[in-house]
Amino acid sequence: MHMRYVASELGTGLRRNVSMTIAVILTIWISLSLVGIGLMMRSQVAMFEKYLGGQLEVKIVFCAKNSLTPSCVAGQATPAQEKVVERTLANSKYVSSYRYETRDEAFRGYQIRSDNNSGPSIAGILDLKPSDMSTSYWATLAHPDDTTGKTSRAARVLAVDTATGRPTAEYVYPLEDVAGFDPGAQGDQSQMKVSAMAWSGDQLVVDERTDAVTKLYLVRLSGATNILGGELDDPAHTPSLEQGTPAGVIVLAKSPLLDVTAAVPSAPTKIEGVAVRDPSTVVLANDNDFGMRDGADAFDASGHQNDTGVPSRLLVLHLPPH
Repeated sequence: MHMRYVASELGTGLRRNVSMTIAVILTIWISLSLVGIGLMMRSQVAMFEKYLGGQLEVKIVFCAKNSLTPSCVAGQATPAQEKVVERTLANSKYVSSYRYETRDEAFRGYQIRSDNNSGPSIAGILDLKPSDMSTSYWATLAHPDDTTGKTSRAARVLAVDTATGRPTAEYVYPLEDVAGFDPGAQGDQSQMKVSAMAWSGDQLVVDERTDAVTKLYLVRLSGATNILGGELDDPAHTPSLEQGTPAGVIVLAKSPLLDVTAAVPSAPTKIEGVAVRDPSTVVLANDNDFGMRDGADAFDASGHQNDTGVPSRLLVLHLPPH
């Protein structure tokens, strides 16, 4: 009886205030639409920043033999002039990398662009040849940001004195290209991570992984450049190490030791612990996040944890000859 009375009064109120009801519904609908549009725009901006933010390039074009611009009155650029530009790019803190485009490469690119356009080819009309094209440098600008660090393939490895807690060395570890390492990551280099290391003398066993794929690598410290305390440790230095490893820096030498995911199909994900028992045996451990879930269902109505059911496991694996 009580519910019928409430429903009756509710219906009467809505009928008496139709315009107010419609206004409330429209206001809520417009508000939610604006929130959704804002979230979509934020997602799109983040995507563009991630995939395009590190690809800013400047093209330096040299005079060709038939150039008509006023600055090319002296004719085609000489190899000596091109070398001057190359040295400037190599020593510039505003350039992270550069590449040289030959006349043949420029002509092939021009042909491709012409083939993609309808109508007669300008190259055919003018009878252009590779020797008529200009050489150039493509320079990628140094623009360090959070995206650069997350998508970089250069990771830093620190050696620390356990007695003092102070670093004694710093090396560059080359992460794998995620495209070949884990195709399921869809090219997202930020998925690559080093989760664990085991050290012995001059060697490291490195646990390199995504959420789905884990591989072990054998790494040697000797021969690698110690960058501790150098310019690459200066946050203001550009380009940063994460934008491109300088030519004079020798990275850690690594070789594949064991593809854990392929060797043990039932292996857990998120393997974040590694220990070497002997030269032919390693022990691995996964992180089950204490059985915690993300999101609103992490706890039940009484406040108790909804366990994921993922166990903590130890894997004892025999290594192939190495």
